[in-house]
Amino acid sequence: IAFLSVIGILSVIFVTYTLQPVLFNFLIKQQGKKRSLPVTFKDLFFAVSVFLLFITGSLLSILIRGLFHILPFKSDTKKYLFHRWLAFMSKAVVYLPFNVKKIINNPHKETFNKPSVIISNHQAHIDIPLILMLHPKILVLTNDWVQKNIFYGKIVKYADYYPTSNGYEKNLELLRKKVEKGYSILIYPEGSRSKNQSINRFHKGAFAYAKALNIDLLPIIIQGAGDCI
Repeated sequence: IAFLSVIGILSVIFVTYTLQPVLFNFLIKQQGKKRSLPVTFKDLFFAVSVFLLFITGSLLSILIRGLFHILPFKSDTKKYLFHRWLAFMSKAVVYLPFNVKKIINNPHKETFNKPSVIISNHQAHIDIPLILMLHPKILVLTNDWVQKNIFYGKIVKYADYYPTSNGYEKNLELLRKKVEKGYSILIYPEGSRSKNQSINRFHKGAFAYAKALNIDLLPIIIQGAGDCI
């Protein structure tokens, strides 16, 4: 009986000083900083649901990409249908978490029917679906690691989301052809996600593309995505 008591006490001490602090810190901290709100079971449920939807959508997108390769449609038609699918999946990822309120404020009634260079602040991974869901004819300039991603690298390449490593001149000619077909270009001028949700210094690439292509700049502000993620 004494031996069992010692085992029990040691187990309590072990859990108290190891597992409980790890779990507690996960619930209230992220990357060493205090979360704006602690994680709840509801939040965790929706987070896992969104992640599973994203993985499923990526796999379906790869299958659709393969199917489009063998269908006897025009290339432009297949690309447009593929972008409509990506816009639909983006909206599903954004609207699945019912616990998060979404507000789209569009006072100037933007329709995206006129090609433009879309610039936006960058707080989290969800920023891309937030904008792609607005219209099917939106292309994204990406970093190299996105092109090589195991889940969506092939999708990104088929959707003509060009890497910035191509260089300004090469991308300019590629994008010019897309703009002529009515596509807009999404660029995050900060170059990477903000770590504290403040807007960092802008690089000049987006403005150079807009000037060279003779199209408008369309600014979009994302608020709260960094907290929600």
